[in-house]
Amino acid sequence: VEPNTTFTGPLFMVSSGSNERLRVTSAGNVGIGTTTPAQPLHIANSSVTPQLKFSNNTTGHTITDGLSLGIISVTGLDAEFWNYENGYMGFATNNAERMRILAGGNVGIGTTAPVTKLTLAGGNIQLDNTQGIYFFSAGGVAATNNGMTGSDAADTLTFRTGAVDRMTIN
Repeated sequence: VEPNTTFTGPLFMVSSGSNERLRVTSAGNVGIGTTTPAQPLHIANSSVTPQLKFSNNTTGHTITDGLSLGIISVTGLDAEFWNYENGYMGFATNNAERMRILAGGNVGIGTTAPVTKLTLAGGNIQLDNTQGIYFFSAGGVAATNNGMTGSDAADTLTFRTGAVDRMTIN
């Protein structure tokens, strides 16, 4: 396309036979698997599992290597962020790591070295009014039999075991 030329069709297309595979629109949006990309990069797939795949020579390049992000389910409704490698996943904001999930499953918020399933460092946990923290055995059904609840409105903290309130602090 020449400078100062108005162009209404796709600027660039890649096809395989009669099937268009990639399109760059005049607006600059790139579509892979779609002729009408709605975002700067739009990936569409007729199957229920469209994915982005990131890999390098260290991770390897097979389907079970690297990192995948996509819609991954039989119904096509669920999304996953999947690290196939034995490494951590970090999440950052404002140029600082805020949360880390280790390869073994421990999650750290405010720490890069969580030592339990959930390790919180440098902050508080806030629950909505009248919500609680309840304990149950692994594989059990979440219930309100054992735990503690707090009420900001009533200014109380209640401890409970065996489905009976044992102590309330006002």
